[in-house]
Amino acid sequence: MTKYSWTVSGILLAAVFTGCRVGQTDEEVPVRPVVTITVRRPAKIERRSFSGAARAPIQTVLSFRVPGEIAELPAKIGMRIHVGDVVAGLDATDYELEAGRLEAQLSQAEAQLAQVSSEYERVRLLYEAGSASRSDLENARAAYETAQARKKALEEGLHLARQQSSYCVLRSPVDGRITAVEVEPHQTVHAGQAVAAVAAEGGMEFEAGLPERLISRVKTGQHAQVQFDVMPERTFSAHISQVGVAPNDSGVYPVRLILEESDPRVRPGMLGEVVLEFKVLHPARVVIPPVAVAKDPLGGNFVWVVDTNTMSVARRDVKIGELLSDGLEILDGLQPGDRIVIRGVHHLAEGMKIRLLREDERIFGVSR
Repeated sequence: MTKYSWTVSGILLAAVFTGCRVGQTDEEVPVRPVVTITVRRPAKIERRSFSGAARAPIQTVLSFRVPGEIAELPAKIGMRIHVGDVVAGLDATDYELEAGRLEAQLSQAEAQLAQVSSEYERVRLLYEAGSASRSDLENARAAYETAQARKKALEEGLHLARQQSSYCVLRSPVDGRITAVEVEPHQTVHAGQAVAAVAAEGGMEFEAGLPERLISRVKTGQHAQVQFDVMPERTFSAHISQVGVAPNDSGVYPVRLILEESDPRVRPGMLGEVVLEFKVLHPARVVIPPVAVAKDPLGGNFVWVVDTNTMSVARRDVKIGELLSDGLEILDGLQPGDRIVIRGVHHLAEGMKIRLLREDERIFGVSR
């Protein structure tokens, strides 16, 4: 090959390599689109939700005070009743007959008392005049006192019989709805046996269970929000009325709330959840979406922090804490103002150029 040929070949090779460098543009450098958030100041309040169910504020089980046979049973499940409405009635014949018998005996006792009272007064006057002995006076007084005692006993017996007769009618003590009927017509029941249950209307309650580590952080009067599964579009304001002092069979502490708004669609037993606010015990923490954190195969966790000047990302190791209702707690590695990637974290590399699609509008760890 001649010297000229070598020279031409060298020029052509140089042109090829030069052309490659000149033709390459910034657009050919890989640029990864990502979604980011800006780390906010730590929250002072955190919100947590707990499952529960609606319940009537007064669930009254009604029963007769006396035994007897069911003679009437107007109560039906779901029926609306008012204070004083008849729920059930017993056959009061025996009690009425007893009351009539005692009334007759009382009339005789009153007549007898009037007679011995007159006799006692006559003997007393004779005794004062010296025409009757001391024993005559004592006998007359004893007869009078016995008649008085018999009359009083019969009056008390008649009062009791009349009360027992009145107990044969079972009336509702509250306005509400019948939720259960436990007996049938003509059934013989004993005193105290459940006949029906009434759920009072108005002031519907909600009961949820809290774990032991949180129960000491709630108190009566604390406000909350309740939402039912069957009506997710509606949120009810509520406040805590009772805080349990012992766990139930599920191992959680019952907390009862009163709904401050009424809605006829809310019925006892409806499932839902209550959202309660708690003061953050460690306000220096940062909370971010869990999807922003990647796990290092060699151990540890990290996030990708955006450098807005170079529009590139850099890896930063973080120490994670608890998974909370509003995000993942970061104990170390991030500061308010840091911008981190929350979408596409597994496709990034150190120093990779990025393009911001948008910034997530959700707020994590914002002070309230």
